[in-house]
Amino acid sequence: MHRIILCSLALLSSTACALGVVQREVLTPAPPATATLTPMPTDVTQPTPTTPPEPTPAVTPEQIRFSPGATSATVEGSLATCDDSDIYRLTAMEGQTMQVTVTSPEDDVIVTVTRQLPDGTWEPMVRSHFLETSVAVPLPATGDYDIGVMRKSAIAGDCESAEPAPVSYTLVVEIPPLPSPGEAGGLTLEILKNAEYQIPGEGLFQLEDGIHYLPPQPPDDPPEGWAITLVEPVAFGDVNGDGVEDGVVILNARYGGTGAFKYLAVVVNRDGQPHNVATTFLGDRTVINAIDILPSGEIHVDAIVHAPEDPLCCPTLAQILRFQLVGEELIQLTDG
Repeated sequence: MHRIILCSLALLSSTACALGVVQREVLTPAPPATATLTPMPTDVTQPTPTTPPEPTPAVTPEQIRFSPGATSATVEGSLATCDDSDIYRLTAMEGQTMQVTVTSPEDDVIVTVTRQLPDGTWEPMVRSHFLETSVAVPLPATGDYDIGVMRKSAIAGDCESAEPAPVSYTLVVEIPPLPSPGEAGGLTLEILKNAEYQIPGEGLFQLEDGIHYLPPQPPDDPPEGWAITLVEPVAFGDVNGDGVEDGVVILNARYGGTGAFKYLAVVVNRDGQPHNVATTFLGDRTVINAIDILPSGEIHVDAIVHAPEDPLCCPTLAQILRFQLVGEELIQLTDG
């Protein structure tokens, strides 16, 4: 490109213009831009689409079958990795009690129990955080039950550390036969102190000699401060109108601290076996003086509960709490 600067008519008198000098500024043009075109290949290979990884398949349960006439079965197994688990399935009858026990060299293996509901879903009966190695489970219905086996370290979330070595275990499942008609006996205090109880929102707890210790416990706390305990009073009577004597007990739940949470639990007698069909909360540090079962099945609890101004430590309001078992639900009755 050239730029030429000429004198205008108004500047003809100037020396430069008078001498006929033309002022010219010449700019050297830039070389034209050269575009390089790369020819498209005639055969374009498309990238191979990435296939998403397959989901990890669920653990397939292994069926447990008892030998003819046997009441127990033993399974030997191993867990290869920290988060490895095994599941065993069996079919059992309503009213039976299933005893599940697992042992391992490092005591690092626990069991869970779930049952299949009529709609096909599965309901936890013994959860993993209970850290149970031996548990007796009353079976509420005839059907399939799954027993899970896994490591304590997986429940505690310790799998991020160094991978532990494979661990072997021995699983023993015992299911005594149902008693024949006429063999069933009545419930006793000893039976109630070794029964399994459901606490709403907390889970199933198998008592042994009247107590179930809750793991894990702080090292400086007394074991009784983290436990479910059967406490007096205990009452016997027919609560469901079937002509058979049942039991009503008080459970005291301690989760550390000063709280003492009281529950009323109804245990019905099914062919001589205890079944905790209903449990209801009575309060924190409620005092229970007596339990009475009327001929109608109505349950009266003589209690001291908290008045509106009472501190948590010291309830002062005396009341008779009235309950009725309707189906498998404990209904609190009111006057009027």
